Amino acid sequence: MSSPSANPALSGMQDIQLPADIGWWPLAPGWWALIVVGLLLLLIAIVWSIRAVRRRRKQAAAAKSALQMLQQLDSQDPQLAVQISALLKRTAISYGDRKQVAALTDDAWYHYLDAVLPAAERGQFANLLANRYRRPSSEVDGSQLIALSHRWLKHAPAYYQQPASLRAAQARDSAQSSATATSAKEATC
Repeated sequence: MSSPSANPALSGMQDIQLPADIGWWPLAPGWWALIVVGLLLLLIAIVWSIRAVRRRRKQAAAAKSALQMLQQLDSQDPQLAVQISALLKRTAISYGDRKQVAALTDDAWYHYLDAVLPAAERGQFANLLANRYRRPSSEVDGSQLIALSHRWLKHAPAYYQQPASLRAAQARDSAQSSATATSAKEATC
């Protein structure tokens, strides 16, 4: 190895100077755009979750109020079926689409109520509420209607948290199964 004094041309040279490291700050415009988009998504998620919590609280309050009103009803009252139908309709309106629920009557209303219940319990509302506008002497089992309404109010919160498309499919299935059951009853008569 030769020493620097051996080569006089290299003795006047200095070491290579490296440029300063590139820092993170200030950020490039792409990073700023990514931060803005991230903050907007975070804000949208917060607003959506606040609305969801408020909606669930409102629905829970409606269900709690309806359960309290249901407990106050007399199972021997001749207007029990009318009162329960009105109570369930008010509760369903507070849960679902107001325009859709308010327009439901008779069989469409019974199918809508049945869609909330498990498959094994469907078809009972039509039998219990069909006579609600007849004379008080008609056979309406008040305790059975109250118990069925209580189960409906217990199942409704979980049902209404499902996507609307799934709820519509369940309502169609409920209507089809009720129509099949009705035609089977008519065939045996």
